Amino acid sequence: MVAPFTTDKLNGLSSNGYNVSLKVDSQAKLPPISRYPSLCFEDGNLAILAEQSYFLVHWGVLSHHSSYLDQLLNPSNFDAGNRLNTNDRLEGRPVFSVQESPKDMFILLSALYDGLSTIHEEVNDFQTLTVLLRLSTKYQTTRLRLETVTLLLKSWPLTLDQWDHKEFGTSSTSRLFSLSDSSLNPIMIINLAREVDVLQLLPSAFYDLSRQLPSSVAAGFLDSSSSHHQLSHEDLVRLLQGRELASRFFSTFIVNELEGRPPSRWCYNSNADDLERKKKCQIAFENITIELLRDVNGVVCNRTSDPLFAMGEGFNLQSNDAATIGPRLSNKFRACDACRIEFAAAVDAARQDFWNRLPEWFDVEIPAWRSSVQ
Repeated sequence: MVAPFTTDKLNGLSSNGYNVSLKVDSQAKLPPISRYPSLCFEDGNLAILAEQSYFLVHWGVLSHHSSYLDQLLNPSNFDAGNRLNTNDRLEGRPVFSVQESPKDMFILLSALYDGLSTIHEEVNDFQTLTVLLRLSTKYQTTRLRLETVTLLLKSWPLTLDQWDHKEFGTSSTSRLFSLSDSSLNPIMIINLAREVDVLQLLPSAFYDLSRQLPSSVAAGFLDSSSSHHQLSHEDLVRLLQGRELASRFFSTFIVNELEGRPPSRWCYNSNADDLERKKKCQIAFENITIELLRDVNGVVCNRTSDPLFAMGEGFNLQSNDAATIGPRLSNKFRACDACRIEFAAAVDAARQDFWNRLPEWFDVEIPAWRSSVQ
């Protein structure tokens, strides 16, 4: 209760002072603790308390999935750091208090009991995967952590073939590039990978992010819940350095494989009497160079920096369906089969070399990267 200021010398020290006395309401009650709507088994022998909700689960199930939980929940290993309270009881079961929200614990327990298939409607949601990865790391549920990482690797893969499959699977027929799906923003995956030490996600996530404008990356990302995500200063520097090295690689590719590219020794047109036909393959590659520099890696396809896409598109400009890309990208000249086959081999080798270098460019140490990309 708040008492007005008095002129008492002991109590009043200024003209606008107040004496404050606090009284605890003995009738005040804490929010009631109640069962969570799901995962409360009548034969459960353990209560997991998350905020004001609890789950009734089986000690043995948790112990089966994690030796860490087995040790943590075992009364014989009780110590000051053990959150298993064998004195307090909920419905006659010992209580294990956790810091997670009831919703997060429900996601973890559902996955432990029935596998990821039980939450298949949410498993592609980044927030759900984030919860699973964080908690499976914290509670050392090895199998669940591995399964969650495997799902994330579908979007940020280890191999170039997997990357191409992901890109072709998400691109529209117009081949426009977009990050409108907030669940796939690579800033979030980079920060998560650092937090839970899943470094194999980083190379492709860094490359994915490098395709955005540097100013956009530096500003960060606002998700659907209005949470702001930014790279650390160190990772922002890594991103910019890697982006520059990737750009240099692409420039070198253009110089070595396109500018002044000679026809194949088996070129169908090189021995022709007609001068226009004789120069047809050489002109075709010159045309690819112009289109790559002007359009494919720029405004038309909404890609400010995507060398992997650009190198592949350099060959696609010479394919039979090049006209479907758009009128500005169609070629007047098309190289012969022999020249195109040689160029295709050069493109494949360059793209694989590019992919192999991602950890080095973005300063990520992954010893098994080169063996995994083969």
